[in-house]
Amino acid sequence: MTLGENYLEKLKKRATKGRVYREYQDTGLMLAGILRDEKHKALYIKLAKNRDKQELLSIAKRVAEREDVKNKGAYFTRILFDTFDGAQRRSASTPDKVEWINREAKNKTR
Repeated sequence: MTLGENYLEKLKKRATKGRVYREYQDTGLMLAGILRDEKHKALYIKLAKNRDKQELLSIAKRVAEREDVKNKGAYFTRILFDTFDGAQRRSASTPDKVEWINREAKNKTR
């Protein structure tokens, strides 16, 4: 093997390993894993960069527990944008979030 071939081998090995440099990247990858949606991990990393980690993880866990949802990633995104962004546009308070969480908890106990 020549020096150039060794270098190419090293590059190929290095390319197969993923790297996480920031906490939000790890959060995004956790979201993709929880929702079993590896295809859209870049989206989850971007969401994690701009939003609260605990909020995202709690919604994702709640969505993942639902067995009747076929596309958990789409359902997660729909809940996130409909419920939370709509509430932020109407007012800066969080009663809508609390109402949604309470509604979900009641539906789960039925």
